[in-house]
Amino acid sequence: MLEKSQITSGTTWHTAGILWSFRHSESETIMQLQTRDLISKILPEETDEDAG
Repeated sequence: MLEKSQITSGTTWHTAGILWSFRHSESETIMQLQTRDLISKILPEETDEDAG
């Protein structure tokens, strides 16, 4: 990512983390979102452990 004519000169590199949510198909996106929900919400409720 370019910012100010330099590669990641500011906080642009932070935005690279959101690119993982873009998938090739709608099915892949839905699976990814469901997995995130499973890990962050459902798993802690069922195990009484924080998933981080």
